Amino acid sequence: MKLFISLVVCLLSVSFVVCGESIYKAAVVCTKDFNDPAAINEAAKLNVDILVLPSPRLDSHFNGLDNYDEITKSIASAAKQAGVYVVVHLMEKTRCQNRDELVRSNLVFDRNGAIVAVYRKPINIEANCSMSKAIPTFATDFGTTFVLLMEDDLVLRNPEEFRAKNFIVAGPLDTEIPFLNGREFASSWAFVTGANLVTSSGIYAGRAGLVTGSGKMVVADLKKNGRPDQHASPIITPTKLNSLPGEDLGQYIIRPLNLEASIRGYSETVCHGQFCCDFYVKTSYIGSQNEVSYGLAVFDGVRRFARDHHIGTQSCSIFACAGLYKRSCILGPNNSTNTHFEKITISGSFTRTNAAQFPTVSSTSDVQKITFDTNTVKDTNKVTINVENGRNLIRFGIFGRVYSKDFDRKGNSTNNAMENHYDYFFTEDFQEFFDYLWIRIRIMIFIVSIYVLEML
Repeated sequence: MKLFISLVVCLLSVSFVVCGESIYKAAVVCTKDFNDPAAINEAAKLNVDILVLPSPRLDSHFNGLDNYDEITKSIASAAKQAGVYVVVHLMEKTRCQNRDELVRSNLVFDRNGAIVAVYRKPINIEANCSMSKAIPTFATDFGTTFVLLMEDDLVLRNPEEFRAKNFIVAGPLDTEIPFLNGREFASSWAFVTGANLVTSSGIYAGRAGLVTGSGKMVVADLKKNGRPDQHASPIITPTKLNSLPGEDLGQYIIRPLNLEASIRGYSETVCHGQFCCDFYVKTSYIGSQNEVSYGLAVFDGVRRFARDHHIGTQSCSIFACAGLYKRSCILGPNNSTNTHFEKITISGSFTRTNAAQFPTVSSTSDVQKITFDTNTVKDTNKVTINVENGRNLIRFGIFGRVYSKDFDRKGNSTNNAMENHYDYFFTEDFQEFFDYLWIRIRIMIFIVSIYVLEML
Protein backbone atom coordinates (compact mmCIF):
# COMPACT_ATOMS: atom_id res chain seq x y z
CA MET A 1 0.00 0.00 0.00
CA LYS A 2 2.80 2.44 0.90
CA LEU A 3 4.54 1.60 -2.36
CA PHE A 4 1.35 2.35 -4.31
CA ILE A 5 0.88 5.73 -2.58
CA SER A 6 4.50 6.67 -3.30
CA LEU A 7 4.01 5.79 -6.95
CA VAL A 8 0.87 7.94 -7.19
CA VAL A 9 2.65 10.91 -5.59
CA CYS A 10 5.51 10.47 -8.02
CA LEU A 11 3.20 10.46 -11.05
CA LEU A 12 1.37 13.55 -9.84
CA SER A 13 4.60 15.46 -9.31
CA VAL A 14 4.85 18.81 -11.08
CA SER A 15 8.13 17.65 -12.55
CA PHE A 16 7.91 16.61 -16.18
CA VAL A 17 10.87 14.25 -15.93
CA VAL A 18 11.68 11.19 -13.86
CA CYS A 19 10.27 11.41 -10.34
CA GLY A 20 12.62 13.04 -7.90
CA GLU A 21 14.78 14.63 -10.62
CA SER A 22 13.65 18.26 -10.10
CA ILE A 23 17.25 19.44 -10.15
CA TYR A 24 20.15 19.34 -12.57
CA LYS A 25 23.88 19.60 -12.04
CA ALA A 26 25.73 22.50 -13.68
CA ALA A 27 29.42 23.36 -13.62
CA VAL A 28 31.73 26.15 -14.73
CA VAL A 29 35.51 26.17 -15.12
CA CYS A 30 37.17 28.77 -12.93
CA THR A 31 40.67 28.82 -14.35
CA LYS A 32 42.14 29.37 -17.79
CA ASP A 33 44.84 26.70 -17.41
CA PHE A 34 42.25 23.90 -17.24
CA ASN A 35 42.21 22.72 -20.89
CA ASP A 36 38.92 21.78 -22.48
CA PRO A 37 39.17 17.96 -22.73
CA ALA A 38 40.45 17.69 -19.16
CA ALA A 39 37.64 19.89 -17.85
CA ILE A 40 34.99 17.93 -19.75
CA ASN A 41 36.33 14.62 -18.47
CA GLU A 42 36.39 15.96 -14.90
CA ALA A 43 32.77 17.14 -15.27
CA ALA A 44 31.77 13.62 -16.34
CA LYS A 45 33.37 12.14 -13.22
CA LEU A 46 31.26 14.54 -11.12
CA ASN A 47 28.02 13.55 -12.95
CA VAL A 48 27.61 17.08 -14.32
CA ASP A 49 24.74 17.57 -16.79
CA ILE A 50 25.93 20.81 -18.40
CA LEU A 51 29.35 22.50 -18.35
CA VAL A 52 30.29 26.07 -19.34
CA LEU A 53 33.91 26.53 -20.38
CA PRO A 54 35.76 29.80 -19.68
CA SER A 55 35.54 32.63 -22.20
CA PRO A 56 38.47 34.25 -23.95
CA ARG A 57 38.89 38.00 -23.72
CA LEU A 58 37.67 40.04 -26.66
CA ASP A 59 40.39 40.70 -29.21
CA SER A 60 40.22 42.94 -32.25
CA HIS A 61 42.81 40.85 -34.11
CA PHE A 62 42.63 37.56 -35.97
CA ASN A 63 45.62 35.93 -34.30
CA GLY A 64 45.09 32.28 -33.42
CA LEU A 65 41.69 31.99 -35.11
CA ASP A 66 42.69 29.64 -37.92
CA ASN A 67 42.10 26.58 -35.69
CA TYR A 68 38.38 27.25 -35.06
CA ASP A 69 37.32 24.02 -36.79
CA GLU A 70 39.88 21.97 -34.88
CA ILE A 71 38.69 23.41 -31.55
CA THR A 72 35.04 22.62 -32.24
CA LYS A 73 35.90 19.07 -33.34
CA SER A 74 37.97 18.54 -30.19
CA ILE A 75 35.17 19.76 -27.92
CA ALA A 76 32.56 17.72 -29.80
CA SER A 77 34.65 14.58 -29.39
CA ALA A 78 35.25 15.23 -25.68
CA ALA A 79 31.55 15.99 -25.05
CA LYS A 80 30.53 12.74 -26.76
CA GLN A 81 33.08 10.67 -24.90
CA ALA A 82 32.11 12.20 -21.53
CA GLY A 83 28.36 12.33 -22.19
CA VAL A 84 28.08 15.95 -21.00
CA TYR A 85 26.42 19.04 -22.47
CA VAL A 86 29.16 21.59 -23.13
CA VAL A 87 28.88 25.34 -23.78
CA VAL A 88 31.83 27.25 -25.20
CA HIS A 89 32.39 30.82 -26.36
CA LEU A 90 34.78 31.05 -29.32
CA MET A 91 36.18 33.73 -31.59
CA GLU A 92 35.64 32.95 -35.25
CA LYS A 93 37.05 34.53 -38.39
CA THR A 94 34.44 34.69 -41.13
CA ARG A 95 34.11 36.22 -44.57
CA CYS A 96 31.46 38.92 -44.63
CA GLN A 97 30.75 41.57 -47.26
CA ASN A 98 34.04 40.78 -49.06
CA ARG A 99 36.20 41.20 -45.98
CA ASP A 100 37.27 39.24 -42.92
CA GLU A 101 35.20 39.82 -39.81
CA LEU A 102 35.69 38.70 -36.22
CA VAL A 103 32.63 36.98 -34.77
CA ARG A 104 32.05 35.78 -31.23
CA SER A 105 30.04 32.60 -31.09
CA ASN A 106 28.29 30.64 -28.35
CA LEU A 107 28.12 26.94 -29.20
CA VAL A 108 26.22 24.23 -27.31
CA PHE A 109 27.19 20.56 -27.74
CA ASP A 110 24.87 17.81 -26.53
CA ARG A 111 25.90 14.49 -24.98
CA ASN A 112 26.49 13.04 -28.47
CA GLY A 113 28.82 15.87 -29.46
CA ALA A 114 26.28 17.43 -31.84
CA ILE A 115 25.87 21.22 -31.93
CA VAL A 116 22.30 21.95 -30.78
CA ALA A 117 22.44 25.74 -30.45
CA VAL A 118 24.51 28.56 -31.97
CA TYR A 119 24.46 32.25 -31.06
CA ARG A 120 26.72 34.61 -33.03
CA LYS A 121 27.53 38.33 -32.81
CA PRO A 122 30.07 40.24 -34.89
CA ILE A 123 32.63 42.43 -33.18
CA ASN A 124 32.09 44.96 -35.96
CA ILE A 125 28.56 46.31 -35.62
CA GLU A 126 28.47 47.00 -39.37
CA ALA A 127 28.74 43.26 -40.18
CA ASN A 128 25.08 42.38 -39.75
CA CYS A 129 25.36 39.39 -42.07
CA SER A 130 26.96 37.46 -39.20
CA MET A 131 24.36 38.39 -36.59
CA SER A 132 22.02 35.85 -35.05
CA LYS A 133 18.52 37.13 -35.66
CA ALA A 134 16.92 35.75 -32.48
CA ILE A 135 17.94 34.62 -29.01
CA PRO A 136 18.29 30.82 -29.24
CA THR A 137 16.90 28.26 -26.83
CA PHE A 138 17.67 24.56 -26.54
CA ALA A 139 16.04 21.62 -24.77
CA THR A 140 17.99 18.95 -22.91
CA ASP A 141 17.44 15.29 -22.13
CA PHE A 142 17.29 16.11 -18.41
CA GLY A 143 14.04 18.01 -18.83
CA THR A 144 15.28 21.61 -18.84
CA THR A 145 15.07 24.22 -21.59
CA PHE A 146 17.72 26.92 -21.55
CA VAL A 147 17.94 30.38 -23.07
CA LEU A 148 21.40 31.01 -24.54
CA LEU A 149 22.78 34.53 -23.99
CA MET A 150 25.99 36.49 -24.07
CA GLU A 151 26.90 38.56 -21.02
CA ASP A 152 26.04 41.90 -22.64
CA ASP A 153 22.48 40.60 -23.22
CA LEU A 154 21.89 40.76 -19.47
CA VAL A 155 22.20 44.53 -19.76
CA LEU A 156 20.74 45.01 -23.24
CA ARG A 157 17.68 42.74 -23.08
CA ASN A 158 14.60 43.26 -20.93
CA PRO A 159 14.13 40.21 -18.65
CA GLU A 160 10.38 40.38 -19.25
CA GLU A 161 10.82 39.13 -22.82
CA PHE A 162 12.02 35.75 -21.53
CA ARG A 163 9.58 33.23 -20.09
CA ALA A 164 12.26 31.00 -18.63
CA LYS A 165 14.03 30.22 -15.39
CA ASN A 166 17.24 28.71 -16.73
CA PHE A 167 19.86 30.62 -18.69
CA ILE A 168 23.30 29.85 -20.07
CA VAL A 169 25.45 32.98 -20.36
CA ALA A 170 28.83 32.88 -22.09
CA GLY A 171 31.18 35.48 -23.49
CA PRO A 172 33.24 38.22 -21.82
CA LEU A 173 31.96 41.72 -21.16
CA ASP A 174 34.22 44.77 -20.96
CA THR A 175 32.62 48.01 -19.87
CA GLU A 176 33.63 51.15 -18.01
CA ILE A 177 30.60 50.90 -15.72
CA PRO A 178 31.77 48.90 -12.67
CA PHE A 179 28.51 47.25 -11.67
CA LEU A 180 27.64 46.30 -15.26
CA ASN A 181 30.72 44.13 -15.60
CA GLY A 182 30.14 40.38 -15.93
CA ARG A 183 29.60 38.84 -12.51
CA GLU A 184 28.54 42.11 -10.88
CA PHE A 185 25.39 42.56 -12.95
CA ALA A 186 24.69 38.83 -13.24
CA SER A 187 24.17 38.72 -9.49
CA SER A 188 21.60 41.54 -9.60
CA TRP A 189 19.87 40.09 -12.68
CA ALA A 190 19.47 36.68 -11.04
CA PHE A 191 18.23 38.31 -7.83
CA VAL A 192 15.47 40.27 -9.61
CA THR A 193 14.36 37.52 -11.99
CA GLY A 194 14.81 34.57 -9.62
CA ALA A 195 16.35 32.67 -12.54
CA ASN A 196 19.32 30.31 -12.65
CA LEU A 197 22.28 31.79 -14.51
CA VAL A 198 25.05 29.40 -15.46
CA THR A 199 27.71 31.79 -16.71
CA SER A 200 31.36 31.67 -17.67
CA SER A 201 32.06 33.89 -14.64
CA GLY A 202 30.07 31.90 -12.06
CA ILE A 203 26.80 30.14 -11.21
CA TYR A 204 23.89 32.15 -9.76
CA ALA A 205 21.03 30.21 -8.22
CA GLY A 206 18.36 32.90 -8.51
CA ARG A 207 17.92 34.79 -5.24
CA ALA A 208 20.23 32.36 -3.48
CA GLY A 209 23.05 34.19 -5.21
CA LEU A 210 26.51 33.12 -6.30
CA VAL A 211 27.45 29.48 -5.76
CA THR A 212 30.96 29.30 -4.34
CA GLY A 213 33.47 26.51 -4.41
CA SER A 214 37.15 25.68 -4.42
CA GLY A 215 39.41 24.22 -7.04
CA LYS A 216 39.31 24.59 -10.79
CA MET A 217 35.61 23.85 -11.20
CA VAL A 218 32.45 25.01 -9.40
CA VAL A 219 29.55 22.52 -9.41
CA ALA A 220 25.98 23.32 -8.34
CA ASP A 221 22.69 21.47 -7.99
CA LEU A 222 20.09 23.86 -9.40
CA LYS A 223 16.32 23.65 -9.11
CA LYS A 224 14.68 23.64 -12.51
CA ASN A 225 11.98 26.08 -11.45
CA GLY A 226 14.60 28.57 -10.28
CA ARG A 227 13.20 28.75 -6.76
CA PRO A 228 15.91 28.27 -4.14
CA ASP A 229 15.17 27.50 -0.51
CA GLN A 230 17.31 30.41 0.69
CA HIS A 231 17.69 34.06 -0.23
CA ALA A 232 20.92 36.03 -0.30
CA SER A 233 21.63 39.67 -1.08
CA PRO A 234 23.31 40.35 -4.44
CA ILE A 235 26.59 41.62 -2.98
CA ILE A 236 29.78 41.85 -4.98
CA THR A 237 32.98 41.69 -2.96
CA PRO A 238 36.03 42.85 -4.94
CA THR A 239 39.37 41.31 -4.07
CA LYS A 240 41.04 44.72 -4.26
CA LEU A 241 39.56 48.19 -4.21
CA ASN A 242 41.72 49.35 -7.09
CA SER A 243 40.56 46.37 -9.18
CA LEU A 244 37.29 48.20 -9.86
CA PRO A 245 37.32 50.18 -13.13
CA GLY A 246 37.09 53.95 -12.91
CA GLU A 247 33.69 55.28 -13.90
CA ASP A 248 32.82 58.29 -16.02
CA LEU A 249 30.96 60.64 -13.68
CA GLY A 250 30.66 63.54 -16.09
CA GLN A 251 26.90 63.12 -16.53
CA TYR A 252 25.90 62.47 -12.91
CA ILE A 253 24.38 64.92 -10.47
CA ILE A 254 26.45 64.37 -7.32
CA ARG A 255 26.09 65.73 -3.80
CA PRO A 256 28.74 65.02 -1.14
CA LEU A 257 27.47 62.92 1.76
CA ASN A 258 27.34 65.02 4.94
CA LEU A 259 29.09 62.64 7.32
CA GLU A 260 28.66 64.92 10.35
CA ALA A 261 24.91 65.12 9.85
CA SER A 262 24.76 61.38 9.13
CA ILE A 263 25.71 60.58 12.73
CA ARG A 264 22.31 61.96 13.77
CA GLY A 265 20.64 60.65 10.62
CA TYR A 266 19.63 62.95 7.80
CA SER A 267 17.63 62.96 4.57
CA GLU A 268 18.42 64.56 1.23
CA THR A 269 16.75 64.62 -2.17
CA VAL A 270 18.92 64.78 -5.28
CA CYS A 271 17.46 65.33 -8.76
CA HIS A 272 18.65 65.02 -12.33
CA GLY A 273 16.05 66.93 -14.30
CA GLN A 274 12.64 65.57 -13.35
CA PHE A 275 14.04 62.33 -11.91
CA CYS A 276 14.63 62.52 -8.15
CA CYS A 277 16.03 60.13 -5.55
CA ASP A 278 15.44 60.30 -1.81
CA PHE A 279 18.32 59.33 0.49
CA TYR A 280 18.29 58.65 4.22
CA VAL A 281 21.67 57.97 5.83
CA LYS A 282 22.58 57.25 9.43
CA THR A 283 26.10 56.29 10.45
CA SER A 284 27.36 54.85 13.70
CA TYR A 285 31.05 55.36 12.92
CA ILE A 286 32.62 57.60 10.28
CA GLY A 287 36.23 56.51 10.57
CA SER A 288 39.35 58.67 10.45
CA GLN A 289 40.50 61.37 8.05
CA ASN A 290 42.08 58.68 5.88
CA GLU A 291 38.68 57.31 4.94
CA VAL A 292 37.31 57.82 1.45
CA SER A 293 34.55 60.32 0.83
CA TYR A 294 31.02 59.35 -0.20
CA GLY A 295 28.75 60.91 -2.78
CA LEU A 296 25.00 60.78 -3.42
CA ALA A 297 24.65 60.31 -7.18
CA VAL A 298 21.65 60.49 -9.51
CA PHE A 299 21.45 60.02 -13.28
CA ASP A 300 18.60 59.97 -15.80
CA GLY A 301 19.49 59.77 -19.47
CA VAL A 302 21.44 57.78 -22.03
CA ARG A 303 25.01 56.65 -21.58
CA ARG A 304 27.60 54.64 -23.46
CA PHE A 305 27.81 50.90 -22.82
CA ALA A 306 30.45 48.49 -24.14
CA ARG A 307 31.62 49.08 -27.71
CA ASP A 308 28.63 50.12 -29.74
CA HIS A 309 25.65 50.76 -27.51
CA HIS A 310 24.03 53.64 -25.67
CA ILE A 311 21.54 52.59 -23.03
CA GLY A 312 18.66 54.31 -21.28
CA THR A 313 19.56 54.55 -17.61
CA GLN A 314 18.08 55.79 -14.34
CA SER A 315 20.14 55.36 -11.18
CA CYS A 316 20.23 56.37 -7.55
CA SER A 317 23.32 55.43 -5.57
CA ILE A 318 25.73 56.24 -2.79
CA PHE A 319 29.34 55.44 -3.60
CA ALA A 320 32.79 55.64 -2.09
CA CYS A 321 35.50 57.65 -3.81
CA ALA A 322 39.06 58.74 -3.07
CA GLY A 323 38.13 62.07 -4.64
CA LEU A 324 35.36 63.33 -6.90
CA TYR A 325 36.55 64.30 -10.34
CA LYS A 326 34.79 65.34 -13.50
CA ARG A 327 35.60 62.14 -15.35
CA SER A 328 36.36 59.39 -12.87
CA CYS A 329 36.15 58.02 -9.35
CA ILE A 330 39.05 55.72 -8.51
CA LEU A 331 39.79 53.91 -5.26
CA GLY A 332 43.46 53.30 -4.53
CA PRO A 333 44.89 50.19 -2.85
CA ASN A 334 45.50 52.09 0.40
CA ASN A 335 42.06 53.64 0.66
CA SER A 336 39.80 52.50 3.49
CA THR A 337 36.00 52.21 3.39
CA ASN A 338 35.69 51.54 7.09
CA THR A 339 32.67 53.81 7.65
CA HIS A 340 29.84 51.98 9.46
CA PHE A 341 26.33 52.75 8.22
CA GLU A 342 23.62 52.04 10.74
CA LYS A 343 21.02 52.46 8.01
CA ILE A 344 20.75 53.60 4.40
CA THR A 345 17.46 53.93 2.54
CA ILE A 346 17.30 55.00 -1.11
CA SER A 347 14.08 55.34 -3.09
CA GLY A 348 12.95 56.78 -6.40
CA SER A 349 10.09 56.74 -8.88
CA PHE A 350 11.41 54.88 -11.93
CA THR A 351 10.00 54.40 -15.41
CA ARG A 352 7.63 51.44 -15.49
CA THR A 353 6.97 50.74 -19.21
CA ASN A 354 9.65 48.73 -21.03
CA ALA A 355 11.97 49.16 -18.06
CA ALA A 356 13.48 47.23 -15.14
CA GLN A 357 15.30 48.06 -11.91
CA PHE A 358 18.12 46.21 -10.19
CA PRO A 359 19.96 46.47 -6.85
CA THR A 360 23.65 47.38 -7.03
CA VAL A 361 25.73 46.50 -3.99
CA SER A 362 29.52 46.37 -3.72
CA SER A 363 31.24 45.89 -0.39
CA THR A 364 34.46 44.55 1.08
CA SER A 365 32.39 42.81 3.80
CA ASP A 366 30.72 39.47 3.19
CA VAL A 367 27.31 39.93 4.82
CA GLN A 368 24.84 42.81 4.65
CA LYS A 369 21.12 42.82 5.49
CA ILE A 370 19.47 44.25 2.38
CA THR A 371 15.86 44.65 1.26
CA PHE A 372 14.77 45.60 -2.26
CA ASP A 373 11.10 46.42 -2.91
CA THR A 374 9.14 47.60 -5.94
CA ASN A 375 5.60 49.02 -5.79
CA THR A 376 3.64 50.25 -8.78
CA VAL A 377 2.29 53.79 -8.37
CA LYS A 378 0.33 55.01 -11.42
CA ASP A 379 2.78 54.87 -14.36
CA THR A 380 5.94 54.50 -12.29
CA ASN A 381 7.72 51.90 -10.19
CA LYS A 382 8.42 53.16 -6.67
CA VAL A 383 11.64 51.29 -5.87
CA THR A 384 13.27 51.24 -2.44
CA ILE A 385 16.52 49.65 -1.32
CA ASN A 386 17.54 49.49 2.31
CA VAL A 387 20.59 48.28 4.22
CA GLU A 388 21.11 47.97 7.97
CA ASN A 389 24.48 47.62 9.65
CA GLY A 390 26.28 48.24 6.38
CA ARG A 391 30.04 48.04 6.67
CA ASN A 392 32.71 48.86 4.12
CA LEU A 393 30.29 49.81 1.37
CA ILE A 394 31.78 50.77 -1.98
CA ARG A 395 28.52 51.27 -3.87
CA PHE A 396 24.91 50.89 -2.84
CA GLY A 397 21.84 51.82 -4.83
CA ILE A 398 19.33 51.17 -7.59
CA PHE A 399 20.21 50.81 -11.26
CA GLY A 400 17.30 51.27 -13.66
CA ARG A 401 17.15 50.36 -17.33
CA VAL A 402 14.85 52.15 -19.77
CA TYR A 403 15.07 49.90 -22.82
CA SER A 404 12.98 52.16 -25.07
CA LYS A 405 15.78 54.74 -25.10
CA ASP A 406 18.51 52.38 -26.29
CA PHE A 407 20.34 52.95 -29.56
CA ASP A 408 23.53 51.67 -31.15
CA ARG A 409 26.59 53.46 -32.49
CA LYS A 410 24.98 53.90 -35.90
CA GLY A 411 22.04 55.71 -34.33
CA ASN A 412 19.59 52.85 -34.78
CA SER A 413 17.09 52.26 -32.04
CA THR A 414 17.55 48.77 -30.61
CA ASN A 415 14.06 48.67 -29.10
CA ASN A 416 11.88 50.17 -31.87
CA ALA A 417 11.25 53.33 -29.87
CA MET A 418 13.85 55.92 -30.78
CA GLU A 419 13.76 58.74 -28.25
CA ASN A 420 15.28 62.19 -28.13
CA HIS A 421 18.94 61.69 -27.19
CA TYR A 422 20.14 65.26 -27.50
CA ASP A 423 20.71 65.49 -23.75
CA TYR A 424 23.30 62.74 -23.99
CA PHE A 425 25.14 64.19 -26.97
CA PHE A 426 25.27 67.71 -25.57
CA THR A 427 26.52 66.55 -22.20
CA GLU A 428 29.37 64.41 -23.51
CA ASP A 429 30.15 64.16 -27.22
CA PHE A 430 29.34 67.76 -28.10
CA GLN A 431 31.10 69.07 -25.03
CA GLU A 432 34.29 67.25 -25.99
CA PHE A 433 33.93 68.47 -29.58
CA PHE A 434 33.61 72.14 -28.57
CA ASP A 435 36.50 71.80 -26.11
CA TYR A 436 38.64 70.50 -28.96
CA LEU A 437 37.36 73.20 -31.34
CA TRP A 438 38.08 75.96 -28.82
CA ILE A 439 41.67 74.76 -28.40
CA ARG A 440 42.19 74.81 -32.17
CA ILE A 441 40.69 78.30 -32.45
CA ARG A 442 42.97 79.60 -29.67
CA ILE A 443 46.02 78.24 -31.49
CA MET A 444 44.89 79.87 -34.71
CA ILE A 445 44.31 83.21 -32.95
CA PHE A 446 47.78 83.00 -31.41
CA ILE A 447 49.42 82.35 -34.80
CA VAL A 448 47.50 85.18 -36.47
CA SER A 449 48.42 87.55 -33.63
CA ILE A 450 52.14 86.81 -34.08
CA TYR A 451 51.84 87.38 -37.82
CA VAL A 452 50.06 90.74 -37.30
CA LEU A 453 52.70 91.88 -34.81
CA GLU A 454 55.49 91.01 -37.24
CA MET A 455 53.74 92.94 -40.01
CA LEU A 456 53.58 96.02 -37.79
